[in-house]
Amino acid sequence: MAKFCRTQWCQNYNKELSDDQVEFSPDRGVYYCKQCLMEVEMTADTGKRRSTPTSAGIQEEPTILRPIVRPPPAPVQPQEPTRREEAQPCIEIKGTLSFPTLELWYEREKLGEIDVEGDKFLIGRPSTSRDIHPDLDLSHLAEAKHISREHALIYQDEGNYFLKDLGSKNGTYLNDAKLKPHVPHLLKEGDMITIGDGIYGIIFHWQGG
Repeated sequence: MAKFCRTQWCQNYNKELSDDQVEFSPDRGVYYCKQCLMEVEMTADTGKRRSTPTSAGIQEEPTILRPIVRPPPAPVQPQEPTRREEAQPCIEIKGTLSFPTLELWYEREKLGEIDVEGDKFLIGRPSTSRDIHPDLDLSHLAEAKHISREHALIYQDEGNYFLKDLGSKNGTYLNDAKLKPHVPHLLKEGDMITIGDGIYGIIFHWQGG
């Protein structure tokens, strides 16, 4: 059987269609033109159309245009969202070595606390002309004249903290023992540092000590 497209606006109008140009609908048992999606005409006479007589002579049988009725698409089942691995809490990793803390005392009055940050911690009084900027500035305290510009130094070495007198005028004491200038001494938790002829006391606190 020959197949013809009878849709006037189709590019395949009145052309015999090959099997590649048609599509068969099993639901309706008919062929459709792939170009216009309309039902094609099946005839045994190649190239001829069926005609019906009328009073005016031979009139072509009108083409019945039937659009392809395709079955509705199957409903899409909602998919469960892909389970993501639960985010692990961000754990802040801190060093095993925390900063020591110094308690500053004047006679029997606690003046405050300060952390020993960095590898070197200078105790003294500032001097712009000499470019001295101590980490613990005692210049605003009473009897500051007994404290040298670069009085003492606390420094860290291989996980331990040490105290060293820097040749101060009135000396540095560790647990009531006067230190020799520029000789380092190991610091431990609760050590008492005395600055400036016994006027100021500093208690060394460190959980790693």
